[in-house]
Amino acid sequence: MNNALRYATVTVLAVSLAFLIVAASFTSVFLDQGIYRAEFAKTGAYERAPDADSLNSEVLDYLKGNGNIPMDFSEREKSHLADVKQLIRAFFVSALGAAAVAIAASVTLALLRRLLAGFTAATILGSLFILLAMGVLWILPFGWVFDNFHLSLFQPGTYLFEESDLLIKLYPAQFFQDFAMIIALRTAVLSGVLLVVAVLLRSFVR
Repeated sequence: MNNALRYATVTVLAVSLAFLIVAASFTSVFLDQGIYRAEFAKTGAYERAPDADSLNSEVLDYLKGNGNIPMDFSEREKSHLADVKQLIRAFFVSALGAAAVAIAASVTLALLRRLLAGFTAATILGSLFILLAMGVLWILPFGWVFDNFHLSLFQPGTYLFEESDLLIKLYPAQFFQDFAMIIALRTAVLSGVLLVVAVLLRSFVR
């Protein structure tokens, strides 16, 4: 019985840790103003929208729940940003839930007197899963991943805009491709570091 509970707890903890690693990587990129400025310069956003920095700050404040949608955007763009805000909110609520589950799983392992062994095993499993997922996503065409991501989370047609729309002037397809790449790289690096640390710690546990 204890072994079954331990294996189940390690599995749940591994899934929670994997989600938290992705959440940490996403958050570090999402809040990094330097990345936006670099991407705006790279993609020519400053030529299309000279006030790109101030608009982006307002958009981020809105997505974080600290402001309103800039009046510069059309009603369709505002509607999509509202959808994005709800998605980001759900993502962060899920991250808090994953953290709570990870704590509960850790307490369970501690009660089973297998905290360090179980935590390192979960970290190894979670990190390997992420690295495998990153490898699969790496070989898939970004356009296919981008389209299916939107189709699964938004109503058809609500996320499609013209080049003349302000959202596209600020955030063209290249922006999202680079943004996703940075998140993926940070996720892979963090997973790799945690994997190495967990393997080293596990060698001491045995």
